[in-house]
Amino acid sequence: MTNNDVLRAVDEQAKADCESGLTSDLYDINKDGKINGFDTYSFILYVSDLRNGITAENSVLPVDQWNFIDTKVDLDNDDIAGTFVDFTIFTYVTGFLDDVSDYELDIYYLELVEKKGLTDLSDIRPYIEKLCEDKETGDVDFDGMVTAADASQVLHYYSQLSVDEEVSLVTESMMQYMADCNVDGIVDSVDASAILAAYAQNSVLS
Repeated sequence: MTNNDVLRAVDEQAKADCESGLTSDLYDINKDGKINGFDTYSFILYVSDLRNGITAENSVLPVDQWNFIDTKVDLDNDDIAGTFVDFTIFTYVTGFLDDVSDYELDIYYLELVEKKGLTDLSDIRPYIEKLCEDKETGDVDFDGMVTAADASQVLHYYSQLSVDEEVSLVTESMMQYMADCNVDGIVDSVDASAILAAYAQNSVLS
């Protein structure tokens, strides 16, 4: 058996263990209940930190995520967490960044920076405008289409504002830029309705 065969077997076993739920908690780095490209991106940021000698306290990553990778994510069972081998196994299971767009990753990164307080993001709108300048208004999930899922996100955001729930400056700026369909300076149920109407019209045309 070659080294490639051994690595492939390790990858397949890791994937089976994750899918069975045996080790799935090791892949949900940001603890949002999902295993996807955002978790992979967190691991990428961790690897970059190690390469540049950056500690958990100075990382863009939240300290709990950084420490989780550093102490828990031992996917090759060599009693050393957060190694490059662990990273390669991780990306094999999660599909690297297949399920998230560059736009989503950029906004995720800005949200991490904001939460960590590493820089002043009080004037975040120009950054968001740059990220979203070629996207269609209403496409708040950045999947290239205006759909009912976008309207749902807008309604969720509106409900957060209605109960004075804390919303990040990044999310607020992104919603103002992408979801204010009637350009009245407010993102609300009227905008969600406009998105649904656009979705319905596009569905008929297609």
